[in-house]
Amino acid sequence: MSFILIFLLLFTNIHFINKTHYNTSELYYYQNNNETNKISKAAETVSNYYKDLVKALAFRESTNNWKAYNSKSKAIGKYQFTACALKQIGVNIDYASFVKDPNIWPEKEQDQAMLKLIKHNKKTLSKYIHKYKGQSINNIKISERNLIAAAHLAGAGGVMNWIDTSGSYNPSDGHTRISDYLAYFE
Repeated sequence: MSFILIFLLLFTNIHFINKTHYNTSELYYYQNNNETNKISKAAETVSNYYKDLVKALAFRESTNNWKAYNSKSKAIGKYQFTACALKQIGVNIDYASFVKDPNIWPEKEQDQAMLKLIKHNKKTLSKYIHKYKGQSINNIKISERNLIAAAHLAGAGGVMNWIDTSGSYNPSDGHTRISDYLAYFE
C-alpha cells in the first residue's frame, strides 16, 4: 500500500494531503484511506485570511487556470510558480515536464504548495511584518497580507530589499513591480 504524505501547516493547524516529497520534519504518514479523507476535507477549511489571499493570488497570476504556464518567465500552474519558489518549498516539478503534461502536478497539490510558500514567506518576513505592519512606505500601507503577496512575486528577499530601501529597490518581472503587488493586495 502506498503512503500518502501529509503535512501540517503551523499557522492554520490544518493537515493537507501532499503527494510531492518534501524534506521537512512536518510530514506525517497515513495508510488508512478513511483517515486521509477526513484530513482532505479538513484541508478545505483553511482560515479565511489565507484562503482569501490564496484565491486572490490564483486569480491575479493565472485567472485560476491550474494548467497555465508562461514561456517567458518559465512560471507554471495556477500561482505561476518559478523554479526558485518551487525549490524553496521542496517541490520537484520542472517547466518542460509540466508544459508537456500539466496533470503531473494537479490543482490540489498546487494549492498545497502555495500554502507552504505562504508559510515559508511569512516566517522569513516575520521581523518585517512585526516592525512595519500598519506603517506606510511610498503611500502603501504595509500589512502581513501584502508583504506575503509581494514575496510571491519577488521573493521574501526582494520584499525586504524594497522595505530597506524605502521602495527604491522595485524591480519588475516584465510587467509587474513589487510596489504594484503591495498596492494591489493592500
